[in-house]
Amino acid sequence: RMRSKTTRHAQRPMTVGLALSTVFLIAALCLTHGCSDDPDIYLCCKKGAVGDNGADEASGTVDSGGGGSVDLDGSVSNGDGTVFGEKDTQIDTVDSGDGDTVVVPDADTVVVDVVLDTSTGTDVGSDADGSVDLDGSVSDGGVDSGEVVEGADVINADATDNGLEGMICIPGGTFYMGCNEAKDVVCHPNEKPQHPVTLSGYCIDQTEVTVAAYQKCVDEGSCEAPVEVDSLCNYGKSGKDNHPQNCVNWCQAAQYCAWANKRLPTEAEWEMAARGSCEKTGFSVGINCAKSMRLYPWGDEPATCDYAVHGVGAVGCGAGGTWAVGSKSPLGDSPYGVQDMAGNVSEWVQDCYVDYSPDAVTNPIHDSCGEPAALNCAGSPRAVRTSSFISDEITELRVSVRTDDTPANGYVNEGFRCAKSVE
Repeated sequence: RMRSKTTRHAQRPMTVGLALSTVFLIAALCLTHGCSDDPDIYLCCKKGAVGDNGADEASGTVDSGGGGSVDLDGSVSNGDGTVFGEKDTQIDTVDSGDGDTVVVPDADTVVVDVVLDTSTGTDVGSDADGSVDLDGSVSDGGVDSGEVVEGADVINADATDNGLEGMICIPGGTFYMGCNEAKDVVCHPNEKPQHPVTLSGYCIDQTEVTVAAYQKCVDEGSCEAPVEVDSLCNYGKSGKDNHPQNCVNWCQAAQYCAWANKRLPTEAEWEMAARGSCEKTGFSVGINCAKSMRLYPWGDEPATCDYAVHGVGAVGCGAGGTWAVGSKSPLGDSPYGVQDMAGNVSEWVQDCYVDYSPDAVTNPIHDSCGEPAALNCAGSPRAVRTSSFISDEITELRVSVRTDDTPANGYVNEGFRCAKSVE
């Protein structure tokens, strides 16, 4: 992103010129010495975080008006030279101290005016996931070198500050839900019609809920132990702690998510996390975006055991059951890095199972099923998304695949993950 104040550029040509000279010198130092050799050099680090290069001495806060240098493609510096993250030798952004944009002479460099306005809550300079804390702390989505003050205005702060560990936050946007007939020759009737859906931002578990995680809820008395309906149920089995918790019914899945201060994802949230929004396709909302919706979480390449745990062929992927969550990452990941959105276990979602409408909708949810809440666990079918380790057709692993089950059932191929709204 580019943001400049042209009036200031006109008033301070000397400031910008000096800053540019400084950038050239620092770039040369970075290229010859690297980041670790001199902590006083501007941060030259890669992995989408924010650092202030010690501009506030012992603090890790961003200094956007006093000459603090900020590298928006770097890892976090806590001000004493400590650097977290993967290093590179590239200066990516510099704040001149007066809010002027300084251009670094490199075709791959994007230079941004780093201004954090805590009165308006505007984040105008951050890493790819937008995680800049407006109370002055800085984050790369997992490492925070500052202190987050309770009640401070924050834009998309990192997960550790919000109880969202293990979740991926999906920006709000529009995607086309349902089977993409422009690419897909196996569109089932219940996957049609493809229709535009707009969602607000939300977070979703990166992996399916594991046996170990579910066990904690059981130990606290907030969840019921799953009934072993099959020898392939994972609960209580040695060596299965990091496998998805299967054999749970819809009510048990919803109960766990509530205990974790989360909820089941809606069917639309699940699908956008699996295939991406129009922004991910590079097209604006319209026919080109609709036609570009991917068939599988990883793209349009047919499913193999490199991408997903499935049951195609005589022995499937060879395990005869689930695999540990994330076993097919990163090859099988969705555009957002969500894992196992095809294969391993099918997943319960919040919605009742209903037919699609061709109409454009915003934040759709069908969670009442036309019945009293008391019947939620014994009433109308709930939607179940995509495929599992027993899926024996490649096309069953497409992200548009949907089925249903009675909420009281909990089979060996059924698991879940949780979601959370972003306020």
